[in-house]
Amino acid sequence: MVKFPQQFAFVTTIALFTLGAIDLPKAQAASLYLGLSKYVENIQIGSSTSDIEENVIPSLAITRRNTLEENSPLSIAEEINKHIEKRYDDLIEENTDSIGLIESQKLLKDRGLLEDIYSENSEQSIQEITSLLAADSPWIGDMLGEGRAHQQMPRSIVYSLILLFGMWSIPTLGFISKKFIFGEEGIVEDLQNKFGKPQVPEGTVFLHERAFKDLEKLAQQVGRINSEKFGNNEFLLFVKIKQAIEKKIEEYQILNDRAELLKVAIAAQSSFLRIEQTELRFRSRHQQEFYQFVVDSLNQNLDKAKFRDRVKRKLAEIIPLLNTEEGRDALQSYLKEIDKISKHKLGLKLLSLFKQYQLADFTILKKVSDIVNQFKGHDLLAAKKIVSLVINDYEIFEKLGPIIGVSESENSPETYANILQYIGLISRHEKSYEKFQQLIEALNKWQKPYKTITVIRQEYQASEYRLPKEFSQEIPGRNIYKKYEQFLESN
Repeated sequence: MVKFPQQFAFVTTIALFTLGAIDLPKAQAASLYLGLSKYVENIQIGSSTSDIEENVIPSLAITRRNTLEENSPLSIAEEINKHIEKRYDDLIEENTDSIGLIESQKLLKDRGLLEDIYSENSEQSIQEITSLLAADSPWIGDMLGEGRAHQQMPRSIVYSLILLFGMWSIPTLGFISKKFIFGEEGIVEDLQNKFGKPQVPEGTVFLHERAFKDLEKLAQQVGRINSEKFGNNEFLLFVKIKQAIEKKIEEYQILNDRAELLKVAIAAQSSFLRIEQTELRFRSRHQQEFYQFVVDSLNQNLDKAKFRDRVKRKLAEIIPLLNTEEGRDALQSYLKEIDKISKHKLGLKLLSLFKQYQLADFTILKKVSDIVNQFKGHDLLAAKKIVSLVINDYEIFEKLGPIIGVSESENSPETYANILQYIGLISRHEKSYEKFQQLIEALNKWQKPYKTITVIRQEYQASEYRLPKEFSQEIPGRNIYKKYEQFLESN
């Protein structure tokens, strides 16, 4: 109910000032504006319906009656002016030429006719605005000087300009300016809609907003998973090798197979040594029959469960045929070590290869394990150092070469150095790689809303559209995305 009187009072007064329709001295003009403001303020405070009817409705009724009866514009104007003068008779000073806008405001406050709706420093604000306008534009300063305003431009227009420039300094006028001029439904917005750049469609803005919210959630998840270790050069080399293996690039698949076999050999070295010692020490006819049965079963490429079941049944047949308790215990221990080896993914395959190539000296596995342990705490990117370690014990690696799948043409220190380097990387970074995979999975999800936002922002440029502020917000998680972009799936 209050919105219309506010707009009407403000717009009417400024329009009358600007057009010079009110041929009154500055005090009367200011009083008119202040009186309207006071009237509006009274409505805001909560004047009763009877008060409004007493002050306003009679004037409106008279005007409407005269309009209907006489239908004369001149009569309407006289009637309106008569009521305006009656309303403000008590506010007009006799000597109006000698009083200014600020002095009029003070006088009205002293008489209790004007409520203090402005800030305490309103006078200072107007004076500062006046001085700034005069400094930037000398013609305004000249107009404000004595005796020049009537010659150059009506004072009503000058003071209207001052009021407009000072809207941000005076709280009440600032509010009106923001609400009705620069607001979402204000004059400026309306002009921009009619004559300015087009707005981004609402559906597109909604899609951008939804994608942005998704990005914020995923960016928080990515931030929690991200680790400084993921930026380590050694770790990034390991990631590249792992991803090449997952993409089934042949060169890296071969490297992985060789490294896995050598890892099992190092991990199960104690079991291989015990098997070797048992076969060398206990060599009765029935015991050798059992050893050969194990080799034949390995050559059949049975799965772990079938292999173990087959060997256990054979041992149950052999045990009663043995003469000594020590011999029976030796075969039972032998079977336990085979079970340990079979728990490794490539354990039985490796045991079969050892048997195939008749490698009897399993002590070389201990030496290889010692070499790998030397990598702890050292830079695995230093390829020359790894090569030098291989050269020092090259005979060992030559014996292991056929077992782990190194052909004669590939048999070189560099080949074994690459295998050892990869084993070292696995030992050092495998656990971190599991977390890194979680990060990559989250970033792959992050990519989808990110691409949606990118497409929208590329389509709607500031040079052609009026963009909402959300379109200039920084995209959350983008720095992390750029850091690991090379490891992500391309959608």
